[in-house]
Amino acid sequence: MHSTPISKTDFTRYLKCPRYGWLCKHKPELCHEKTKRTAKQGMEVEALAHGLFAEGVEIPFGKRHLDLSAAATKTQELMAAPKVQVIYQATVHTDKYLCRADIMVRDADGKGWHLYEVKAVTKLRPEHLADISFQANVFEHVGIPVYTYSLVYLDKNYQYDEQKGLELKKMFLIKDLTKEIHEHKQEFNQQMEEAHAVLTSPKEPHPAVLKKSFNPALPPLLEEYYWKDIPDYSIYDISFITKKELIKLSEQKILLIKDIPNDFFKPGYKQLQVRLTKTHTRHIDHVKLKERLATYQYPLYFLDYETVNPAIPRFNGTRPYQKIVFQYSLHVQRTPESSLEHFEFLHTEKDNPMPHLLKQLQTEIGDHGTVFTWNQTFEKSCNTAMAKDYPQHSDFLLTVNERVSDLMKIFEEDIYADYQFKGRTTIKKILPILVPELNYENLGIQHGGHAMDAWHDLMSDQAINRQETIKNMLEYCGQDTLAMVRILEFLRKVV
Repeated sequence: MHSTPISKTDFTRYLKCPRYGWLCKHKPELCHEKTKRTAKQGMEVEALAHGLFAEGVEIPFGKRHLDLSAAATKTQELMAAPKVQVIYQATVHTDKYLCRADIMVRDADGKGWHLYEVKAVTKLRPEHLADISFQANVFEHVGIPVYTYSLVYLDKNYQYDEQKGLELKKMFLIKDLTKEIHEHKQEFNQQMEEAHAVLTSPKEPHPAVLKKSFNPALPPLLEEYYWKDIPDYSIYDISFITKKELIKLSEQKILLIKDIPNDFFKPGYKQLQVRLTKTHTRHIDHVKLKERLATYQYPLYFLDYETVNPAIPRFNGTRPYQKIVFQYSLHVQRTPESSLEHFEFLHTEKDNPMPHLLKQLQTEIGDHGTVFTWNQTFEKSCNTAMAKDYPQHSDFLLTVNERVSDLMKIFEEDIYADYQFKGRTTIKKILPILVPELNYENLGIQHGGHAMDAWHDLMSDQAINRQETIKNMLEYCGQDTLAMVRILEFLRKVV
């Protein structure tokens, strides 16, 4: 009886975490939210990469197309036809493994092939080597000679020129990984055997240590299931805990923070978090908090951006994965006694939003006063990039950056810490503890990924209710800056 084959995607997921790989294969209904956006973008990049080579023949596979056996048979037929020089999605399989190569190019000798794996990324990652090594092992097993293995990826420095259109040979880079593949192929072959055994088992794996974070983040349903056996205030809630530390605690059968020995961590934020969790208390450095609050100068500006970072640039002068700022919210308090003002911007047309956004923002942020953000790296990097691309606004943007104060730093530097934060410092973790009456639960959009999807829907005319979508986007972004206002008010009361 034949076993179920695993794919290269199954394999790379397994390498991240066996439980993650098993859930994606056995409970795909949990994965839809994430894969909808990322998979579509990956397919768009791959389709463009086809243009780097002579016109090829694609082998359709999956629902409403060829099944596995038919796709493999079609691959054999095309490879036997000398006139076919390029094949997209060449499909081969064994009892254990299924492989679909993005692009296969016939060598001049007519006997061998060159494999090109396309990734919607701007740099090589460890999982890419595993991905291509998986394919190398499968092609070798079925007896198809592959001479070279290359990664096709995006050049982060490529700038789109709308007059010229997408210039594929400038937008894509090709890196030959043949040497690395041959060096690591046997190592990955052994891991493939282990992955197949785990991923085809009906029994869900329970590894000693789970992977703590993923990039991109897991969709909510999958994340909820992935952590379902892990209780609140577990060792996984320790901020910046290392895999080595997790393994050591797991070997001691320690899962809860309250059971961690007091001297397990060196003095610092981890040890502080353990102490606060054990005592269910908070830590406030009143002196440092008072000093920090004293540095803020009126008018106070609370600024938040929403961005998209498309793999394929769509606006003139933009680059792959460049952050495109399409929305902001700005709350302003001019004096301690003045009422709060609110300004907002959301670009709903199909041209580049940033020139319009900057023109308005410059009229609303004055030339003095503190500009608050949450996680200043994000807003400041957006400003720096826009200053470079729009020099007429450079002085304004760089001056704003000089005035930025990051409210998150108060919590990141343990000036204010609470065991209920679970070691996290995102605004969505801090707000419910300090200002419980203000939350995101009833909003139509509840996180940045949803805002990104909503703007894509507006730009592609796919929004089910355009006006409702716009309303939800404005409410969400406005909540982010109002949250900063309320948290600052709370901290002032503490002092």
